[in-house]
Amino acid sequence: MKYTLSLTIIFFYVFTTVKLYSQKSGEFILTGDKITLPITIIDAYPMIAGEVNGVKGKFFFDTGLKDAIQINENVAPLDKDKMKLYRESITGSRQVFKMFMNESIKEVKLINGTTFENLKNIQSANFQHIQNITSVDCLGYIGYDFFDGYIVKMDYLKRRLTFYKNGSERNISKDFLEDEIVIAVLNFDVSNSKNHPVINAKIGDLELQVALDTGQFGALQVTPEGREQLESQNSLRQLNTSLVNIKDVTLDNKFKIDLKGMYLITDDLFSHVKEHMKIKTENFMTIGHRLLDEYNTIWDFENGKLYLLER
Repeated sequence: MKYTLSLTIIFFYVFTTVKLYSQKSGEFILTGDKITLPITIIDAYPMIAGEVNGVKGKFFFDTGLKDAIQINENVAPLDKDKMKLYRESITGSRQVFKMFMNESIKEVKLINGTTFENLKNIQSANFQHIQNITSVDCLGYIGYDFFDGYIVKMDYLKRRLTFYKNGSERNISKDFLEDEIVIAVLNFDVSNSKNHPVINAKIGDLELQVALDTGQFGALQVTPEGREQLESQNSLRQLNTSLVNIKDVTLDNKFKIDLKGMYLITDDLFSHVKEHMKIKTENFMTIGHRLLDEYNTIWDFENGKLYLLER
């Protein structure tokens, strides 16, 4: 089912104006002090336009993916002689597929003109299932290791991502907040998985932990006892067999929000995810597009802060 696929994109691989330049050969990593990339939003998913070996398309920007980049060999032309079977992976709908390691990728270019040449040891796969929920020209993923060491501002209204190089001076100046109205600053923990911010939360009186990333709408995984408690609190409204509205959510013991159109999970779909992140609560929630579509956000991974901004 489509929603099952989209839920697991995040955890799929568990196991401004800037001078244009070419990157150091062999590495797909962000450099520079401040970089802005325009995005398009397809359904819930932020996409960055680019090219692989001359073929144009879009990369899915997924903070839930640890790798800097993974290539969709169903769209991008790759040298089969430089590919070796690397491992098997599985989607949320239990679809198994093969991941390959590419000895080298000749060229990857992003929409701002930045070019990366002779990339080494890049994973690829046939990501047809991702094309089905994003775009037919999906070139693959861009993930956390691409922007490790940067503060990320996400503006879904103006359709852009802005990356600020983290450092002691910026921690003092906080220039990334210039002209912004801050609604809340939430503390998160990345000690168990550096690209998966986890926030302590409550729904009414029900305690749970929440993970954040850009690769999904949002979902609530709840035990039968937890669901009974939420229903007794009138915190849960069933929309259909898979979607609910959630009231009385408190994030980091300070920010209250209602979440609409969240997927309801009543099985163990997220068990491997919770184990990977060392989630401490029986009940668990992920938040992505349902929050990002309401607020502009700033993600400071190094200092464990999520800024919610007025639009």
